Amino acid sequence: MHFEVRNVVVSSIIVLLVFLILKTLQIKNNFLLTTILVLVLLHVNLSQPACGQHMCNGAFLNDDGFGYYKNYFPEDVFKLLQSEYVNKNTPKGKMYPNNTTFLGNPKRGGYIDTNTEKIIEYIRNRLSESYGQTLYVDYAFLRYYNGSSLNPFENFHYDSSHYDSDVVQIRSLFNIYDKSDGTFTYESECCNNGTKTFYTEENTLALIQANKLRHKYNYIKGERLVLVVDLVSSYKRGIYGNVWGTWDYIWDRIQKSLTSF
Repeated sequence: MHFEVRNVVVSSIIVLLVFLILKTLQIKNNFLLTTILVLVLLHVNLSQPACGQHMCNGAFLNDDGFGYYKNYFPEDVFKLLQSEYVNKNTPKGKMYPNNTTFLGNPKRGGYIDTNTEKIIEYIRNRLSESYGQTLYVDYAFLRYYNGSSLNPFENFHYDSSHYDSDVVQIRSLFNIYDKSDGTFTYESECCNNGTKTFYTEENTLALIQANKLRHKYNYIKGERLVLVVDLVSSYKRGIYGNVWGTWDYIWDRIQKSLTSF
């Protein structure tokens, strides 16, 4: 278990704001209440899935919280993805106007169109079958790189979970267009495989377990488009999920603003 800098910063800001609010309202025992909040947030920062959740070899999602598969989709499905999200936008110049394009959330109004809903449901069903457990969609978005904006993911980090600490959250990344010469790197913390780096390729699936896999993406040049679908084993939020789900909602919109072209 160890801290992630971003989480520590957010926790510190939350504690400071709560302390100032309690002091302004002249609520008694504000030191005690703030101390309790600090302990809760320390637990949040240290809540990482332990080793032993999954197998290290031959598993869909290994015990590092990582999975990677080449030529994942049949050719007709892969062409459908490219037709839907690449070909329709290519003649317009820049494929997308910013780093992140949200596609929808099944719990908050659904998806932006019928084709997107069908594609994401296909993905969810296939991944649930491979994982051997029903998975549910948290939300889906497109992530686009073309060198014209800041890449906020080039340093090592953990993806934050939006749900309770016993919920498995898997970020699935489908590389549907890649002329980037970019590399993905992760550190093996459970399977003792050291640090792994590889070039990203089209029609590949990468799986990242939230709060478990320490990773980064180094963008070099060119264009890359990834369809990201966050899947969870349960919709149970709990205190942990409510705190970090709210923060990630804010962070997603901050980084989207910072990475607009």
